[in-house]
Amino acid sequence: MRKELVAFDRERHRPQPLFQSHQCRRRLQFRALRRLVPLIETGSHSWHLLQDRLARTSSVGVDLDMRSWFYHRTLPECGDLLCVFPDVTMHYPANITIGTEVFINRGVNISAPAPVTLGDHSLVGPYVVINSGNHRFSDAGRRIRDQGHDIAPITIGKDVWLGAHVSVLAGVNVGEGAVVGAGAVVSRDIPAYAIAVGVPARVVGQRS
Repeated sequence: MRKELVAFDRERHRPQPLFQSHQCRRRLQFRALRRLVPLIETGSHSWHLLQDRLARTSSVGVDLDMRSWFYHRTLPECGDLLCVFPDVTMHYPANITIGTEVFINRGVNISAPAPVTLGDHSLVGPYVVINSGNHRFSDAGRRIRDQGHDIAPITIGKDVWLGAHVSVLAGVNVGEGAVVGAGAVVSRDIPAYAIAVGVPARVVGQRS
């Protein structure tokens, strides 16, 4: 494994004319983006259009810088050193708060009809779903889509790691330093520094 990493690092530093040309074009687009964003209301149709276009760019170089800057600049509360990978989608962005040095991997979907908070230094794995709203379905005589929603805030504490494909449901608090294993469905609170796995997520250990 060590040899593979060394080989990758060596290859990365060779001349890459295609990448350099792409970077030049992206720098010009970044300048235009900086002038455009102050004119756009967070959560508007234009905001979502820009989010969609930036989500389709790569995970390296200026592409990564542009996408992370866009969220840092437009979310109402967002700390420094945010890193957002491709294919991320945020709904109701005015209700989303992100701390300092948060990493959001590719394919993450955050829907925030009620407030969603990601604490400092948290890590959100690929294809995680965080949704602070749920469909009501108790009345079998009515279509589910006509029964409205229940919404409740979600808080992800500092230094939390959500593994790939985790789902976090409305009203949940994930305590500081907790780790949630891949594929878990978090339907109730997770204590600080706990290790939780499964469907529904249950605590199986504690970080020492």
